[in-house]
Amino acid sequence: MIVSESRLRLSLGLTSTITDLERAIISLVHPEAEQLVAAHIGYDPVQRVAIEYYPKNDRRPGNAGSEAGVWSPDGARRHAVYNELSPLGRTLQLARLPVRSIVEIRRDSGGRFGQGAGAFPGSSVLEAGSDYWLELDEDGRSSSGCVVSAGGWQAEPGSLRVEYRAGYSPTEFAGRAVSSEVDGDGVITTAGVNASPIARAVMLTVGKAFHTEVSLRKRAGLLGPVAGALTSEKLGDYAYTIDGVSAARIAGMMVALPGEAVDLLEEFVHYGLARV
Repeated sequence: MIVSESRLRLSLGLTSTITDLERAIISLVHPEAEQLVAAHIGYDPVQRVAIEYYPKNDRRPGNAGSEAGVWSPDGARRHAVYNELSPLGRTLQLARLPVRSIVEIRRDSGGRFGQGAGAFPGSSVLEAGSDYWLELDEDGRSSSGCVVSAGGWQAEPGSLRVEYRAGYSPTEFAGRAVSSEVDGDGVITTAGVNASPIARAVMLTVGKAFHTEVSLRKRAGLLGPVAGALTSEKLGDYAYTIDGVSAARIAGMMVALPGEAVDLLEEFVHYGLARV
């Protein structure tokens, strides 16, 4: 996950005690907030190894959609892009960012997204540095996610099997990393990388939904919270009225990225990279 529960509790000021209700709200809102962040930037930013197949679409000249070229079909410009520098294309942009390492790439014209008979045998493994190379900002990080082929990628959809590590480490989510390291699980941290704006976006989203939910509930002594939406109130001798609509249901519909979170995520959005 991007943000731990303990860090969320700290951001909400729940450091000493926490009620069952508060814990339940966090457990419901937290995964939804992380999914919203991932959907907005166009990829899961938590570092892991993934296996993906490319090209996603047939971009060869003369085929439907080839003139669309460098952007994803839905126009969102946040997805993997198969760019054409030659008739077959030399640059392959991977779906997740930042790319930390390429485990291996296999090329098989009959691979069919791994479904072809005997797809991607050992003999189909390409040689890094000779057959292809990853565009790097520095050792351990490629912000573009572009892999360049020495001659031209196989143009048949699903003919490339790419296994790679991408995303940010827990240390990078916590703030600017002060040193580079690889932990026992293979997670890469690169000095200077700072993914804390992504974590702050999650915390802002959780915080907004959490406080909205709490504001829709009444704490009535030992009776605990009463669900319902606030319909009226007065300031003198404080009083309010609730209706019969479930507050949890209302708050659930209100989980959305605040404007501040959207601003924080701008630099991490996967727009794709136009190459002509």
